[in-house]
Amino acid sequence: PLFRSKESEASSRNFEEKTRPEVEEDSLCHCVVSNIPEDFHSADLRSFFSRFAEENRFDCFHYKHRAQIDPKKSTKTYCCVIRLRESVLPDLLRLYNAK
Repeated sequence: PLFRSKESEASSRNFEEKTRPEVEEDSLCHCVVSNIPEDFHSADLRSFFSRFAEENRFDCFHYKHRAQIDPKKSTKTYCCVIRLRESVLPDLLRLYNAK
């Protein structure tokens, strides 16, 4: 119908609110992937993190080949910043931390 009364609008709104599933917002978090070998490039990281990349579990994966400064190490390594949902962080750590 083209015309709806205020009562029908209120009842349809209540119905929508009651039937809409509860959705918890999943916060995003930032992490640093460190100790990337100097000769690694974006394609190598996509391959290494293929499971997460293919499942779109990263919200953002930004690799700019920036040197990581560590005076204790003689070799040059790199790091990158990633953003992902907090709910997938435990999986990321389990699969890739210290590998």
